[in-house]
This record gives sequence, C-alpha cells and structure tokens, in this order.
Amino acid sequence: MKTILTKRIFSLLLMYGVFFCANAVFAQKNAIEKYKNVLILGNSITRHGPKPQIGWNGDWGMAASAKDSDYVHLLITKFKAINPNISVQFKNIADYERAFWNYNLSQLDALRQLKAELIILRLGENIEPKTLKTQDFKKHYDGLINYLTSNNPKAKILHASSFWKKELVAQDIQAVSTARGDQFVNLSELSKDSTNMAYHLFKDRGVGAHPSDKGMKAIADKIWGEIYGPTSSASISLGAYYFDGWAGLTSHLTPELEHDFPERKPIWGWLTSKQKVVEQQMDLAVKSGISFFSFCWYFTTIDEFQGNPRNRALAFYLKAKNKGKLKYNLLVANHDNYIVGPQNWNYLCKYWIELFKNPLYLKVNGSPMLTFISTNSLIKSFGSSAKVNAALKEFRAMAKENGLTGVTVAICQYPDAKISQLVAECGFDVATGYNYHETGYQKNKTSVSIDSLEVGSVRTWNALKKSPLPLIPTITSNWDPRAWPIQYKHSPGYTGYSQKTVESSVKAVRKFMDDNPADITKERIALIYAWNEYGEGAWLTPSKVLKDSLLIGIKNGLK
Repeated sequence: MKTILTKRIFSLLLMYGVFFCANAVFAQKNAIEKYKNVLILGNSITRHGPKPQIGWNGDWGMAASAKDSDYVHLLITKFKAINPNISVQFKNIADYERAFWNYNLSQLDALRQLKAELIILRLGENIEPKTLKTQDFKKHYDGLINYLTSNNPKAKILHASSFWKKELVAQDIQAVSTARGDQFVNLSELSKDSTNMAYHLFKDRGVGAHPSDKGMKAIADKIWGEIYGPTSSASISLGAYYFDGWAGLTSHLTPELEHDFPERKPIWGWLTSKQKVVEQQMDLAVKSGISFFSFCWYFTTIDEFQGNPRNRALAFYLKAKNKGKLKYNLLVANHDNYIVGPQNWNYLCKYWIELFKNPLYLKVNGSPMLTFISTNSLIKSFGSSAKVNAALKEFRAMAKENGLTGVTVAICQYPDAKISQLVAECGFDVATGYNYHETGYQKNKTSVSIDSLEVGSVRTWNALKKSPLPLIPTITSNWDPRAWPIQYKHSPGYTGYSQKTVESSVKAVRKFMDDNPADITKERIALIYAWNEYGEGAWLTPSKVLKDSLLIGIKNGLK
C-alpha cells in the first residue's frame, strides 16, 4: 500500500488489509464443548472475602492482585471466548473440607438446581490427612458428587487436587475420580516453584502461601488443559491486509520491484487488479482457511473515490460469483491526502452503512467493523478528540436508524500512554495496527534477521495490553522495502522470510491470544501484514519462485 508517505509514523500506522479467518481448532483431547452452565467449588483460592486483620482486602481468589487475575475469572474468560453466553457460578466450600463428615449438603441445593453441565471441584488444602480414613473421606466425597449430579447425572466432573503438596489427599481424590471415570488434574507440583506463591506480597504467611498471579494462571492453564487439551483453543480469525495498488495506474509497480524481486511476482503477473484474478485469489484464500478480506479503502472526493484504482479490488469482490465463501470489511486509509472529516462525514457514513447491510460484511461484537488508520488525522480534520467522539456517536446512531445494531470502530494504535488516552477520548471500540516493522530493528544494522521481528512483535502485543480497548494483534510477516527506494531509501529490512517464519509468526499470535484472552476481542481476531504488499516485502500470494509455500505456512501455523 504505497502512497509514498513522507513520515515514518504513517508507514507504521498503515493498516490495509485482508482479514482471513482460519477455523483452526487446535489439537485437543476433546472437541470444543460449548458449555452453557459451569459450576466451580473450592476454597479461599477460589474466593475469599475481605479480612483486613491479615492484610487481605480482596473479594476473589486469595493472593491474586485483582479479580480478573484469579484462576476462576481466568477460566471464565476462556469459557466466554467459546460461548459468550455461558453462566459460570463459583463458591467457597472450605467448611466442607474441614468437616466433610458433618457437612449439610442441602447448603448446596441452589447450586445443584443449576444443573451444571461441567462441575470443577478444586479442593484439598483444608482437608486434614488424618481424617481421610477415620472419617472415610472417599465415601463422603463421592456422596458430594452424587448430590450435585442427582438431577443431572450426565454432568462432567473435573477434580483438581490441592495446590499445596498433600499427597494422601490427592491420592484419595484421584481414586474417586478414577472410579467414576472423571477427569483429574494434580496441581501440587505448582507449589514447588516459589514464584507461584505470593509470599513477597503479604506479611501474613497464610495469605502469602496462596497462589500469586503467576500461580493462578498456572492453575487455570492446567485445568483448561485437562478439559480441552494442553494446546486447545477456540477458533481464531486471522486477517491479512489486501492492498490494490496493482492496476498499472499508480506508481507502485516500480522498475526495481518489477525486475529485482521475482520471488514476489504473483503467478498471475504483476497486474492483479482484474475481476478474474481477484476471484482466483478469493478461491485461494478460502482453500487456505481464509474467511474474509479487509480491503484498504481510500477516499479522495465524492465524485472520484469509487473509481479510484486503489478501490478496484473491493468492486471486483462485490461482483464476484464466488464471494459467498468469503467475508469482507474496510480499512479506511485516512492519511496523507485521503482525508475524512466533517465536510464529507454524513455522505461517507451513509455509503459505509449500505456496505454494512451486506450479510457478508464482517461483524465484531455484533456490529460491522470499520477501521481507521490514523487517530491524529481524524482529530485534525474534526478539530478535537471530543468532536471525533461525537462524530462516531452520530455514525452509530445512523447505523441503528438503518436497522443495524451499531458500528464497531477500530483504530491503529501504538503502545504509547498518550495515544491510549487519545483513542479512549475519541470513543474507538477496538485497538489494532497495520504493521510494527521497526520493533525488530537493531542499532546500526540495515539488514536484520527476521527472527528479531517476531520477538519484537510479541513485545509490542504485550505492551498494547495497556490500551483501554480490546486488541486485535497484528503479525508483521516481513519488511523489506528495497523495491520502493524513493520512499524508503534509508529503511532497514529483514532477511529470511519464508514458509517457516510465516508459520512461526502465526503460532506466536495464537499463543499470545491463548495467554491473554481478556485482552483480545471475543471473536479472537488477529491480523497479518500482508496479502499483497509487494513493494514493502510482505506478501502471501503464490509466485513461480516460492509457489504456494507462504500460504502453506499459514495453514501449518493454524494446525
């Protein structure tokens, strides 16, 4: 997507695009079960109310720094990524542990009436080993399960043993689990790592012996791994940016690109902005697991923009006979002279809303998603962040008047506190990015190994978690702009772009999303730069030199 930007910040903020969704249900023990009702029973690690006299003021899993950091809420976030409407109930039943032989099970009747499909029993810390035989723990523990499942005998049970090392207790819990044919996970190994505890955060040793945030995450991961398998996840939607600078009517096909980079040349030739070729690319996308294109979209004037060569691919898509297999959305490239502001806002909102009515248009959080490249450009056009906020509210209201649920507005963002404040003031809904190619640069080097780029990308995603908005992480697959020497005369580039690095980068974004479900969109969308950024050295389309190896990298990364 070359508009010959004059400022490096814009080259970083560009976010053109092809989103593609791969229904990558990863290796797992069980198929993804969309539970509607889950019950978790535990002790203070599950929930403990405030007790200031011991230095504990929370009302969640003890020693976690915040509610969202305890294992219960980490699991809730994971469950909601699969089924946003799931109900998860949880309760501290430490009294049962301390006197299971005298415990009145009717105290749990309200929870029994929920008829949970999955019951997680995470117990053991408060059970005295000497009572296991004297009070017949296995009999009473089995009785607890029978009571909870008496009106729903098909409920699945997962037994999670003590976080602290209590071997005899764990053995009895596992024995009951095995006899019943239930799932079991032993957590006691986690306490061997002192960093999984919170001693350094609390003076009271009892509180400090509870799991730290790291320990809570480890508990959640082990439980989740037992339910779905250690590498399981919900499907992800992987997006790749689509830029149509390949009609032969713009300056993007430079002599350097045409003659010096045969590995980038598409199998159809350099001029791919044709109806038949776009349709063939759509078929390739579908076969590779791609579910939607996000077209880089330019506004010039009301009279000209629909005929702009850079917008031709969108027009070809809308006319395509095979478009029913592929969704789409728009990225508004509002940089340089492609200004969107109050003078054309009403007209453009109406134009975009008509596109949103297409059932193939991508929805995020239940509403069609439109992305802007530049926050600063909008603020400059409208006059202030408050006025941008008002314009976006007007846009959403217009959409509702036209029978839509609203509009989800995404923005390209960098991990910077001031920018985070601006995007919040403007009223955007989602943070994302075009590429972060500088993140892997090394001092005084003009050529850098591409491995450095992946490391830098992961660092950037983690930094963006501080944004107040949910994140759509962007993979920067490569950056090597030698084919555009006028614009990027002094820009470093990366070496080693290949099927293997594409696969590795996709796996990296998957891991980030699995590790940070609370920080991403519920649809689990990620982006990859790019489908056809030939000038900047980031592409996925087949060539005579590389064949379809880069798309194979995508497929392998999603396995």
